[in-house]
Amino acid sequence: MEATNFPLPFKFEIKKMMLKTSKGIVDIRGLMTELKLTQSIFENTMSAKMKILDSNDRLSTDGDFIITGGEILDVEFKAQNDKKSFKKVFYVDKITNIKKESNKGKSYILDLVTSEEILNNKIKISKAFTGKISNTIETILKEYLQIPDRKVEKTKNSLNYISPYIAPFKLIN
Repeated sequence: MEATNFPLPFKFEIKKMMLKTSKGIVDIRGLMTELKLTQSIFENTMSAKMKILDSNDRLSTDGDFIITGGEILDVEFKAQNDKKSFKKVFYVDKITNIKKESNKGKSYILDLVTSEEILNNKIKISKAFTGKISNTIETILKEYLQIPDRKVEKTKNSLNYISPYIAPFKLIN
């Protein structure tokens, strides 16, 4: 029987990984050792965890670039089987697991979130809503989370609801 070369289903090519810091823009593809993207029907937004091995302390407070949180990460990658690439913008939410790696510098994990998650954490809604539930959802997505082009399934039921100063995703869920 002849062996067939099937492409690996989870093999990706990272085309772009640019971190925008207060001191400038740096390509961190060479510093990243691990990237875990999470998208789930049980989560409101996509998130990621990225392990960095910074052997030259380029991203520390003494280095060329500084990561303190809130920095923008532009990512572009494509699966081995796909012709189109996937582009996403993340924001550094937290820096965790900072470790000195003997003579290799420091390693740490960057917790990355989307702009929708940042807005959700900053905004609280205190407003009365009336009308169809789908219209309320569309209003929250467009006006509060700045997500204009989401497909929301139309509902028949109407609802009168007063939001008691809560986050948009909590109101939707």
